[in-house]
Amino acid sequence: MIEFATIYRISEDAFSQMLKNPSAGFDIDAAKNYVSFNGSAMALEFILSKEQTEEATSLISENFYPEHTIGEQDIDNLTPQEQFDYLESGLHLPYLDKTTIAKISAILNRFSEEEIATRYKAEELNRNEIYPEIWHDDNSPDQAYNLRHIITDFANLKDIFREAENENDYLLVFNG
Repeated sequence: MIEFATIYRISEDAFSQMLKNPSAGFDIDAAKNYVSFNGSAMALEFILSKEQTEEATSLISENFYPEHTIGEQDIDNLTPQEQFDYLESGLHLPYLDKTTIAKISAILNRFSEEEIATRYKAEELNRNEIYPEIWHDDNSPDQAYNLRHIITDFANLKDIFREAENENDYLLVFNG
């Protein structure tokens, strides 16, 4: 379950520096920009994955669960406490490479905000136990976990992928 996710856009130079010295962790000042998803990541993944091929669904999942990491550690051989310590150390840096960014960007570009609105069903999200399971149809500006929230976060997701693709950047993904 993802309660909160943040995607940071970094240049190829910053990414190369991180590869050379993974023990240095991630310097937030290296980010060109970022976007955060407060409670909407699982809903976006669910909505975007509807009626998609297995390949597209897998790529959509990589939005928030990248396959690649800098400073890869064989987590399976660690105790639960060691796993927790490693994941909290700042040395576990999941990222999306340029090829994956281009593929995901192409998928995101297939969707308009109107199509996302058509796919959004609060009752369906809650029935499928999509965090935080309090989705509703009140789109007042002072309310979250609704269509307005999803449309805003979808636009932000689409923008950061487009920017990364256009500028040949990498994306680091942190969630919890």
